[in-house]
Amino acid sequence: MDLKSALAVIQRFASQKIDAAGEHTVRLEPGSICATNRISGCRIPVESVTVTANVPLRDLRQVVGAIPDPVLSLKRSTLHVVGGGSEFKLKCFPAKMLYPYPDEPEADLWSKIEGSSMTSMAALAEVADENALMSPMSALRLTATWAASATQAMLVVHRVSLGLEEAISVSPQALGGLVGSEDGGAIAVGPDSKLWIKDEATKQVRWAQSLAIPWPDSTVDTLLPDTKNAEGRIGTQVSLDKLKELSDRSKILMGGDEYGKLCVDGSKLSIAGSFTRGAFNGVIDIKSDDDVEGVGVSPTLLGVILDALSTTTLAEGLDDNAQLSFGANDGGPQPMVLTAGGTEALLMPVVLP
Repeated sequence: MDLKSALAVIQRFASQKIDAAGEHTVRLEPGSICATNRISGCRIPVESVTVTANVPLRDLRQVVGAIPDPVLSLKRSTLHVVGGGSEFKLKCFPAKMLYPYPDEPEADLWSKIEGSSMTSMAALAEVADENALMSPMSALRLTATWAASATQAMLVVHRVSLGLEEAISVSPQALGGLVGSEDGGAIAVGPDSKLWIKDEATKQVRWAQSLAIPWPDSTVDTLLPDTKNAEGRIGTQVSLDKLKELSDRSKILMGGDEYGKLCVDGSKLSIAGSFTRGAFNGVIDIKSDDDVEGVGVSPTLLGVILDALSTTTLAEGLDDNAQLSFGANDGGPQPMVLTAGGTEALLMPVVLP
């Protein structure tokens, strides 16, 4: 990977503001760059790096982005960046003040994962980022057989064999932005309870500290299957693209805390609502002959779910059709469940007035 691209990737792990602990720095070492904060970090091979230095990430990104084919050299405690007839000098940050980059796990601790699974888990990381202000469960949860992100209002889970001996909760930074390739990658949990993930295509290695978050695994193991199997629910096939279009349009005249009424009427699925600035009603075709009483849903959260499902279906080489189910016989609104390939999503209902 070239230096400019590597800096764009690694910015997730460095602060944009100067701080005393040096979290704003990127570390240059011959053949690679890395960045580390208190709970996560990343190392990326970069052949053009031939020096050892610690410099502010924001300054280095701006400099490298402004000149062609930058050449780096180190003179005393200053990094010189030359290219296109220009020379920039960046003052280095003292290495003794930085967080140390942890030791990577031994080879026998790594388990291989497919590229499509890496892409799907990266989509879950984006869900966790969206949820960060809504729930203490906004961490990414990884177990031997699934990965998930959840709040009290929603759940997105991807079924995948990860080869982990015990469940672990981590910051979504560990997987955010990864693009799985045919080469796939590898995953490991080190002796110090850090999660590690490696992308074979780019050779980047990321880590994230295990977080002590009370993540109720029963949400995936019990609530999701019990909801799907409840009596009285209807199931129908729906186009993810069409449902995403419907959800996005419903958000035009609404705030983030408002909801729409999701209904099935024969072969039609609709979202309708009266919002602060006006009213909305939209309809798409589905494959169903059933009717079901409307349930209140948040188009904002529905949009987050649909983004994740669309990403995972593309990664798995599937079409854009998903299975939708909601409604039940036991009274009261029931969660909506969407299933596409190995990914399932549950959205808690809003009580209609």
